Amino acid sequence: MQTASSTIQALFDAVNRRDWAAAAALADPQSLEAWHQDERAELANVLAPLGTEDPKGTDASVVNDILLQSATVELRIPGTSLKTIGQIGSLSARDYLVRLWETLDQMFGRAEPKAPPFEITGETPQNDGSVRVHYRGYLGIGGGMPESLETRRGPDGWRYVVIPDLTVPNFAILVALRGVSR
Repeated sequence: MQTASSTIQALFDAVNRRDWAAAAALADPQSLEAWHQDERAELANVLAPLGTEDPKGTDASVVNDILLQSATVELRIPGTSLKTIGQIGSLSARDYLVRLWETLDQMFGRAEPKAPPFEITGETPQNDGSVRVHYRGYLGIGGGMPESLETRRGPDGWRYVVIPDLTVPNFAILVALRGVSR
């Protein structure tokens, strides 16, 4: 039987194997879609400032228009098979996450912070039915080091909630730092 903790352990194991597709497959679909919308808005904001301090929550049609207008813009991001904004903009949420992790892995390699080895230390049930899984050490992805991840039960078992700490730096930051060719 799959548990919230076994989902986080499976995520760690997939990341340790660098099996980005398996790691992304464990994501909660609802949080993954919300994260994807926010990521696309941040990317659009780098290409054509949206005029808001925080681009998250920007109307999807505005974001789509910017990404379509910039579709042929070439990326200058080393380590990615994605060559244009159009290729990034057309990815599904899961594929976007996989490609981001692949790119970060190619650019920066495996991060090895001075942290204790990964170990699940407990679970805390939440009032909404989710379970927060606590752990010690570094999960192995992203620039943040959260001490826990939220999990949600879905029809096919427990899934982890995608948070920005798992996806830093994102494509918007990489585009801002590395630039594009117009």
